[in-house]
Amino acid sequence: MLAAYELTVQAGGTTLLSRVSAAVVPGQVLAVVGPNGAGKSTLLRALAGDRAPSAGAVVLDGRPLAQWRAADLARRRAVVLQHSALDFDFTALEVVMLGRAPHAGRVSRARDLAIATAALTAADAAGLRARAYPTLSGGERQRVQFARALAQIWDTPARSARYLLLDEPTAALDLAHQHRTLQRARDWSRGGCGVFVVLHDLNLAAIYADRVLLLSRGRAMALGAPGEVLRPALIEQVFGVAVTLTAHPDADAPLIIARIGSRRSSAAAPC
Repeated sequence: MLAAYELTVQAGGTTLLSRVSAAVVPGQVLAVVGPNGAGKSTLLRALAGDRAPSAGAVVLDGRPLAQWRAADLARRRAVVLQHSALDFDFTALEVVMLGRAPHAGRVSRARDLAIATAALTAADAAGLRARAYPTLSGGERQRVQFARALAQIWDTPARSARYLLLDEPTAALDLAHQHRTLQRARDWSRGGCGVFVVLHDLNLAAIYADRVLLLSRGRAMALGAPGEVLRPALIEQVFGVAVTLTAHPDADAPLIIARIGSRRSSAAAPC
């Protein structure tokens, strides 16, 4: 299990997270939702080991994250951030092969190529393999980065849980690829991977998550099954928008509908 305990993160005198506890459990999808600036990406970076907490701890399988060797950690968890700064003229396949770097010397290059190719297919990006990465659209880049993360933890040794940390993976994707990406992440969770995903779309969280963590201003407001967390009163309290809930016609999940003109605002009406 990858878990944060009473996690506090501060920067420049600002508290980004305040005593947040959450666990990424193998076999489950944990979706993190909340308004802009709620601390969602900060929590992901802390769980990834990229941001040191000011207080509290992040623990992987009973060991503090700081005690893990970088190479061992890289074979256990993969991260997809909102934006990739990669500007080199690599092909999409070469970008996915970067995910195989932690496994260098452990398997043959032919095996690495086979895994990278399979990961591109899993991310619905096989047709992009020969394309230059800088020429890809934002959504295409996101799918390639998703493939790179899958390739990174594709063949983690038996009896070792894997973790996939995704920061707004659907932000640049069209409707079809939003659902395909989250379905693939859910498939991986059913194979024993622990998935942590930051989402803005509450309906996607309701459909694909086993548990939902709602953050607001760096604090955990609720954690539980989607139906327990995504309640009208709590959504209005956190987002300032009144919603109606109904049963989703195709999924065992609530369907959240914002009520038009319901957003609270102190601004004057436009002329």
